Amino acid sequence: MVKENGSVEPEHGTNGHHSDDGVGDEEIATNGDNGDDHSELDGSLASASEADDSETEGNAEAEAAGDAEYELNREEPSSPSAHDWKVILMKAEFAEELCEQIRKMKPYERCQRTGRIIPTKSLRDLVQGFCMFLDCGTKIAMKIMKNLTKDVFARCDLLFEISRILPDRLQRFSKDAVSTWFNVFHFLKFVPDPRVSVTPRVFNVVHHPLKAHKKKKLVRMFQENWIGLMMCTIPPKVLSVMIPYLTENVLDSLDEPHRTADFFFRTFDKGDMFAILSLGAIFKLIVAHNFEYPNFYDHVYSLTKPSVLYLDQKEKFISLLDKFLSSTHIPNYVVAGFAKRLSRMLLLAPVDAQEPVLGLIRNLLTRHPNVSCLIHRDVPETLSSDPYDENEPSLSKCNALNSSLWEIKSLQKHWHQNVAKRASFVDKKLQQMESFVRFRCQDEIFSNMMAKSFGNAEGSMEEKYSRAQDGSDDEELPAKKKMQKRGKFARKHEEHKEHAIPINFTAPTGQLFPENSFNLMYEKFWCA
Repeated sequence: MVKENGSVEPEHGTNGHHSDDGVGDEEIATNGDNGDDHSELDGSLASASEADDSETEGNAEAEAAGDAEYELNREEPSSPSAHDWKVILMKAEFAEELCEQIRKMKPYERCQRTGRIIPTKSLRDLVQGFCMFLDCGTKIAMKIMKNLTKDVFARCDLLFEISRILPDRLQRFSKDAVSTWFNVFHFLKFVPDPRVSVTPRVFNVVHHPLKAHKKKKLVRMFQENWIGLMMCTIPPKVLSVMIPYLTENVLDSLDEPHRTADFFFRTFDKGDMFAILSLGAIFKLIVAHNFEYPNFYDHVYSLTKPSVLYLDQKEKFISLLDKFLSSTHIPNYVVAGFAKRLSRMLLLAPVDAQEPVLGLIRNLLTRHPNVSCLIHRDVPETLSSDPYDENEPSLSKCNALNSSLWEIKSLQKHWHQNVAKRASFVDKKLQQMESFVRFRCQDEIFSNMMAKSFGNAEGSMEEKYSRAQDGSDDEELPAKKKMQKRGKFARKHEEHKEHAIPINFTAPTGQLFPENSFNLMYEKFWCA
C-alpha cells in the first residue's frame, strides 16, 4: 500500500502482523551461501597446508641431497699420509681420540668417470697405514689390538675398506715375520661375526658403499679374510695358536667350510703337534659338513705313537681319540688296532699319560665288547710271540685282533700305585659304564708323592678329594688311621722320624725314540 506522502507501507497479513517469509528465505539463502564458502575455505586451507608440508619435505630432501652432494664434492682437506697413520696408530692410547681424528677427513667422493661412490685418498691412506701398522715389525699387545679393533677398525665402513685389500696384502708379508702374523691373527680374532653383530659406522655420511646389502657384503668379506689368511704360509709358532681357534670359533661360522680343507690337510701333513691340532677340524668337516676323507682312521693310526705322549698336546690327542672312537659302528679291527697300539705305547709312556691311556683303553673295551677277546686271551705273553705288527700302517693288516693286551698286564708291577691299580682291570669283569678319564700333570703327581711321609700310604687331602670325584675303585684306597691310645697307655716321648727320599736331578743321556720310526727296540728297555 502506498500512502499519500508516497512512502511505502508494509503489507499486513490477516492477523495484523508483518509477513517475514521473504526475509527469512533471504536469510536462509544467505546463510547457506556462507556455509558453502566456509567449506570451500577450509578445503583450500587444508590443501594449502598439504602443499606447504610437501614443499617443506621436498625442501628437506633437497637440502639433504644438497648436503650429501656437497659432502661428496667438497674439497678434500689435508690428512696424514699412510706412513704417518702407521706412526699415529703405534702411539695411539685412546680409541675415542683416534675416532675424532678420523672423522675430520673426507671419506668418500664421486668418481667423475663412473659416478660411483669411491673412497678418497685420505681414507685409502688410513687403510694402507693400518696394514703397515700390522706389519710394523713388533708384536702389538693384545689389549691394545683389542681396543683398536673393537672401537675403531671393526666399524663396518672401515672394516669394509680394510677387507678389500687385506687378502692381497697378506701375500706380501714375510713368511718369517712372526710378529706380523700374530698381529693379523689377533686383528681378525677381535672382529665380531657380522651374523651376530655389526658395529656402527664411524663416518656419519649419506652416501657410502655399504648403503645396500651391508650385512651380506660384510659376511662375505669376513669369510674371505679368514680364507685369505689360511692360504698364506704361516710360521709354526702362530699356527699352533691359530688352529684351535679356527676349529672352535671360525669353522662353523663360514658359509663354505669346505674351502678350509686344504689348509687343515696341509697342516696335518706337517705331522706331530700340527697333525694333532688339525685332527679336530678335519673330524668336524667329516661329521658336521659331510666332507669325505678316505682312510681317515689309518691316518689317525699313523699319528698314534709314543712320541705323541711326550708333547704338550697329549691331553688333546687322547680326548680326540676318545671322540673319534665313540661310535659303536666302527669295525672291530679298527678298535682292536687302536687298543693294541695304545697298550704298546704304555710301555714307554710318561707316568702322567699312563693313567688316562689306561682309562681310554678300558672305555674302548666297554664301548665295543666284541673286542674284549684281547684281554681274555692268554697268549701271546711276550713281545717275541706277539703276532701284532707295529710297523704296519694299515689297521686291517696289523693283525691286532689275533693279539692280546699283555702290555697292560706288565704294568701291574708299575712303581706308581695308581697306574698299577688302573692296569688291574684286565683281570676283572668288564665294567658296564665308561669311567672318567682324568688327566694329571707331572707336577701334580710329584707334589702328591712328596706330600706323603716315606713309607706311609696315606695321601693328602687333595688326593682324597680327587678320588671321591673320580669314583674309580682302581686306585689306592686311603688307609684307615688307627686310633692312638691315650692316657696311661699312650707312648711317651715318641720320636718322629723323617725319611729323606733320594732324587736324581741328572738328565739321562741318549735319545729314547728313534727319529721318524716306530721301531722302539723294546728289548733295550724291557726284558722279553
